[in-house]
Amino acid sequence: MERRRFGMKWYWIALVAIVLFASFPFISVLIASSLAESHGCVLNEGSVHPCIIAGADWGSALYTMGVLGWLMLATFPIGFVLFLVWLVILAVHRAAWGRKERV
Repeated sequence: MERRRFGMKWYWIALVAIVLFASFPFISVLIASSLAESHGCVLNEGSVHPCIIAGADWGSALYTMGVLGWLMLATFPIGFVLFLVWLVILAVHRAAWGRKERV
């Protein structure tokens, strides 16, 4: 009888989705701040400042992306809980799979 491998593909996909969900606000802030800095623009949470990139004013979009950083207060804890749930499900599935393979 051929021995089956434990399927980790869907677990890796779920883990990547959890990490992206939890870190999206941080990525948004990094992109906004690097764009503003590279084009000599002011970026802060206080107000929208004009930022001309390729002939268009991106100040409002960069401001929104920068303020999205506050969303980390929700996405990081939710992501951590989702990671713990993912870890428990993985451990239970792996243990059940190992028992099934020995029989």
